[in-house]
Amino acid sequence: MRSVLSADLSTFAGRQLAVPLPDDWVSTGLVMERLGLTQSLATQLMVSELAGDLAAREPAADAPEQKWVIRAGRKLLMPRHGLDLLTRVPLANEDPGPYINVRLGPGTLTDRPEDPRRYLGFHRAFTAQERYDAATEWWYFKRTEEWIGRPFVASLAGFVTLAGRIERVTHHPTREVVSFEIDTADEHALRAFSGARIPVHPGGPALKIQPRST
Repeated sequence: MRSVLSADLSTFAGRQLAVPLPDDWVSTGLVMERLGLTQSLATQLMVSELAGDLAAREPAADAPEQKWVIRAGRKLLMPRHGLDLLTRVPLANEDPGPYINVRLGPGTLTDRPEDPRRYLGFHRAFTAQERYDAATEWWYFKRTEEWIGRPFVASLAGFVTLAGRIERVTHHPTREVVSFEIDTADEHALRAFSGARIPVHPGGPALKIQPRST
């Protein structure tokens, strides 16, 4: 029989933990419950350490560095403070009209030797340029030229990680994918999306979102 932590993280192999896990760490189940996410999305959010990115924007951001996810047996845990920060992220409440939404996973290494990027997805440790490149390249879209001038939103589990306005679309020379050149200083797109959550729309990783009906 495989020895695992109990559901309340208080015992291992049926025996009380010698040093209990701190109460200020929460498991994937609570992240799912409080944020209304599936297990897969909750896990991706924890692994990306997006909560640590939010903490870095707080007034007391000069606090000592801390871990934002740990593995305990077969479970993932994150600081309760990080979950509290995530629950306070507001829903985008302005209808921006049609927009492109690309859905990122947690940061991974590029698996294509010809790809100059080092990373895909999102992780709080990525630089601003690494985040931009991972969000804007390369996506399966058709007829994207008609979307130039529309907002572009990259998200992870519905949490916006990059927003702006599409200025140009570039087609890959050998594959049927495109990259986007984004104005990340566009006031309208930032007002609608920056620091917000959007719905987790049904569909694949690259979506064209139509405006809500009025």
